[in-house]
Amino acid sequence: MKRIYLKIKTLALLAMLPIIGKSQFSYSIDVNQSSNTTCMATIGQGGLAQSFQPTNSSLMGAGVYINSGGPTTVTIQVYTNLPTSGGVLLTQGTSTLTNTGSYADVAFSPSITVTPGTTYYLVFTGSNSSACLGGNTSNPYPGGQCYANTGYGSFPSFDYTFRTFYWIGIPGAALNFNGVNNYISVSTNSTISFTGGNAYTIECWMKASGFNSLAGLVSKYQNAFSNGYFLRLLGTAPYTGFDFDGLQTASGILNPNTWYHVAAVNNMGVRTLYLNGVPQTLSGSTPIVVANSDPLTIGVDYLSGARYFNGTIDEVRIWNRALCQGEIQNNMNGELALPQTSLVAYYKLNEGNAGSANPTVTTAISAVGSANNGTLMNFALTGTVSNWVTPGAVVSGSNAPAFVSPSISITGTNSICKGLTTTLTASGSALSTYTWSGGSSSSTNVAVVSPTANASYSVVGTNSLGCVSNMAASSITVNALPSVTVNSGAICSGNSFTINPSGANTYTIQGGSAVVSPTANASYSVVGTNTTTGCSNTATSTINVNALPIVSVNNGTICSGNSFTINPSGANTYTIQGGSAVVSPTANATYSVVGTSSVTGCISNAVNDSVTVNALPVVSVNNGTICSGNSFTINPSGASTYTIQGGSSVVSPTANATYTVNGTSASGCMSSNTTTSSVTVNSLPSVSLSAAQTTACLGASSIALTGSPAGGVYTGSNVSAGAFTPGT
Repeated sequence: MKRIYLKIKTLALLAMLPIIGKSQFSYSIDVNQSSNTTCMATIGQGGLAQSFQPTNSSLMGAGVYINSGGPTTVTIQVYTNLPTSGGVLLTQGTSTLTNTGSYADVAFSPSITVTPGTTYYLVFTGSNSSACLGGNTSNPYPGGQCYANTGYGSFPSFDYTFRTFYWIGIPGAALNFNGVNNYISVSTNSTISFTGGNAYTIECWMKASGFNSLAGLVSKYQNAFSNGYFLRLLGTAPYTGFDFDGLQTASGILNPNTWYHVAAVNNMGVRTLYLNGVPQTLSGSTPIVVANSDPLTIGVDYLSGARYFNGTIDEVRIWNRALCQGEIQNNMNGELALPQTSLVAYYKLNEGNAGSANPTVTTAISAVGSANNGTLMNFALTGTVSNWVTPGAVVSGSNAPAFVSPSISITGTNSICKGLTTTLTASGSALSTYTWSGGSSSSTNVAVVSPTANASYSVVGTNSLGCVSNMAASSITVNALPSVTVNSGAICSGNSFTINPSGANTYTIQGGSAVVSPTANASYSVVGTNTTTGCSNTATSTINVNALPIVSVNNGTICSGNSFTINPSGANTYTIQGGSAVVSPTANATYSVVGTSSVTGCISNAVNDSVTVNALPVVSVNNGTICSGNSFTINPSGASTYTIQGGSSVVSPTANATYTVNGTSASGCMSSNTTTSSVTVNSLPSVSLSAAQTTACLGASSIALTGSPAGGVYTGSNVSAGAFTPGT
């Protein structure tokens, strides 16, 4: 790991020192008088000092225990003697203590070299006069004593509670390989044994001091027949590229003494190599990679003909999954916070002290489990080559930000009706491609699906850096359609039909009403809905409209007292007002007639049959008297034509006679009565005529006529008033 170097300046009290020690420096306590039984002196007394004898040659800090009195700043100075005795100030440091009951530790600026066993003096001052330095009055530290009050009064049996710190060294931040025989060996086990069809990722930071052919970075390929996976340099000069499982990058992509991050990813047989987070073009052919019993090595490839790496390696990580480009870029510039999913081996390579003698630090610790700890082979473990070194590629203790995989979710209807489609929409941040499962072939974030039964669909998204999201799933319930049935039928024109659907909870009928009155054959769609599922289905009611029979009927005229036969047509059966087709109205009458079709049962509209009843003529006739031998004219009235007994209206009976007369009206009605014309025939009288004279001269006077019987009427030429007047 890369270490932060600071010249130790005036830092905070040591709450800060341990922090500095853990993350930046390696230090330890030298002199430690930890007994604290009383408040020895307050800062306000002045003249506070403690003599001590270091056991180590470096002095980088000190601390004093503040027993009580509240927050304060504390300055600790190092002198060769008491200031009042000509002591020389060597170094000092200041820090602020917020909570009493703890050490006020300071880091000296500068740190100094001292002579072990020589007496030096710590002088204490501070900002809070009430702050009290803890200590012990029973001489717990034989290598010195405490001083207090103006002039540094001596208290030989008393000691303050104090401690001093010395350098151990700077922790290693990476491991340097000499390119001759250095490597790390990790015993094989199932967690680090992969095949070419597996998914795995190999990562590390590397800085080459020189380039050797096929120099191994990480390898499980140690002999000609093992065929394990490997990440190494190229085998063709100048070797400034990578060979990953037999696929090679271009040459010339590496420079000496330059840190590079390399990540080799096998995604189920598809290999990608990223250099500083950028994918490189690969060429060549991949041999069959198999799991084997070879050790995993770092810094060498192919132990049977070893090809060693010359340079420094840091942050080696092996995963049993394929990392995407985004995760590689996210993680590469820091250490990893643990745990990490599928990280099976993780070598921070920051054991030992940089450049120091580390003869016992021969283990490369796997931060994710000791089963994959590695053993350092043939390292000098001293100096700056073949040893733990600093800086590394990343800063120790500075974790990479937590990688957040792209997230995805599905929205859409989770309950549909059978036969319908639904749209599922996948939403996520910065996703560029989508892979659906469950039956959808969509490659976009929208999937239109038509399941026929309950189904589940899932989708994963991939962003532009190849990172795959979580899998989002949506379960869709497919509800059966209601089985809607509806009645069909036939009606007669002008009638209504009631549509009676069944099989659902609510219905919507074309036209809005269940009672319909079509004028011609018609079909009505009926949509039935299940109110629980909301699903609908459609049925059709077909209605045949049968025409009404068109009935016609005879009208007529009868004479009063006669009957009339009603003869309808246009139907099969008929219903006639009054019940009979033969009617005998006494006056003009109308009869309603309806006809029924025996095929459809339809009844016609009522048709009126009109019957005119003509009255019979009432005939009257004259009677009379005639003289025998005369004729008599019968003159009937009350009708239009007459039938007279004998056939003639002029009769010449020879004796009294009666003639029947029947009359017929203009409408053809015959009188109901027979009228009789009675003719009396009077016998002719026996007449005699005599004149007063039988001869006369022309111009003579009238001659009286005498006849018998008396009272007769005289007629004849020139006869008048019973007298004959001769002519002239």
